Amino acid sequence: RDYYASRGLGDVYKRQVISGVKKVLVAKDDEIAISVSSCVVRVLGKGLEIVQIGGGDAYIKGETAGVSFEK
Repeated sequence: RDYYASRGLGDVYKRQVISGVKKVLVAKDDEIAISVSSCVVRVLGKGLEIVQIGGGDAYIKGETAGVSFEK
């Protein structure tokens, strides 16, 4: 994996909109991976759920433990 950024962010990303979602690659309770325009956004945590809100936008509900951006 090629990580651009990875850190424990707790609730910082809770309900932050992710724009330009192309495809949901992984959708599990403890991991979500989403393909966006130029990378993959991977979120780890507990009780995760992706909510697609239309127009290629989505947000992730649940307790996030970390976010990474992969090429």
